[in-house]
Amino acid sequence: MLKIKMKSDRNFTLLVPYFILNTATTIMLTNFIWRKITERDYYTSESTTISKSPMNNKLLKPLIKTAINEAKKHRGTTILELKSSQGEEITIRL
Repeated sequence: MLKIKMKSDRNFTLLVPYFILNTATTIMLTNFIWRKITERDYYTSESTTISKSPMNNKLLKPLIKTAINEAKKHRGTTILELKSSQGEEITIRL
């Protein structure tokens, strides 16, 4: 389970189970989503240069799944810890 803790005026903890991470990566790596991400925004005059990943989605999907499975073995590891000068803290742990 991925734990995201935010401490400011109010404490906030978000728990993300691993099956949600697996589902999210499956959805994000579909061709439909990649086409929507790489589509040019015709409603603005700015030209965005987001290109499709150089790796094939079929190769990238097992790599991300393996990374999530390895993360399960390293529970309690802190991935990110931020502290602002205003006293706000964000911590992400496995």
